[in-house]
Amino acid sequence: MYVSWSQTAHHGTAVTAVVDLIQKAERNALASVEGTDWILEQTSANSVTLRNSSSTISETIMLPNDATMDWNSKTSYIFSTPRGLTDETGSITIQTAEKATDIVIRSNGTLDVSSTAL
Repeated sequence: MYVSWSQTAHHGTAVTAVVDLIQKAERNALASVEGTDWILEQTSANSVTLRNSSSTISETIMLPNDATMDWNSKTSYIFSTPRGLTDETGSITIQTAEKATDIVIRSNGTLDVSSTAL
């Protein structure tokens, strides 16, 4: 049986994957020994990598081909111990043909996610 994913399914999957990776960055930083930072960085138009500061551990997610990201003039976020939070507020925009979603990362650890139909 052939199953085709809709643009919306791709979009939702992409947003969920990025949000999950941001939350993992926070959790890893909280659980790490002091002095170990976790760096979330955009490695291509549709891929994100989470790695520790010594690059001994890294995980990359690829978004669907129809999804692109705009990190709004940033290239990375650093999540530091012992707080587990980034000191920077910024946003990542994920876009497909049908939707654009802004994931706002706040330095207090909250994420605001809002979508706009195109």
